[in-house]
Amino acid sequence: MNKAFTLSEVLITLGIIGVVAAITLPSVIVNYQKKQTSVKVKQTYAILQQATKMAEIDNDPVSDWDYSLENEEHYERYIKPYFKIIKEYDSSSFPSDYHSYCKDTKTNCDNYGSITASNVKKIIIENGALLNYDA
Repeated sequence: MNKAFTLSEVLITLGIIGVVAAITLPSVIVNYQKKQTSVKVKQTYAILQQATKMAEIDNDPVSDWDYSLENEEHYERYIKPYFKIIKEYDSSSFPSDYHSYCKDTKTNCDNYGSITASNVKKIIIENGALLNYDA
């Protein structure tokens, strides 16, 4: 007599594996997304830190920079040369469907950090991060 699994035993086993996978997969995806966000934030911080160090080498410490300059001139002198900029926006070209989201209040926070202000430079740097610059 041959020993083997019946079709119903195999189907029940596959069903149990499917249920376990359906329960655990969402948490695995969420953990992966959190890890990706953490990596992106660390990468952006490193780019900011590197650009600041290079700007300080060429222009003295940040505390000695000329903050009486207009925002555009300040940006052109102290920021732009030290970033690999993928896209640069002015007030007329910035996408109107971009919104800042406040985690605590779970609402639109476009006014926080002058995201919608016309004199604030908005750039996308080499890793895809969007930066707002307001001297």
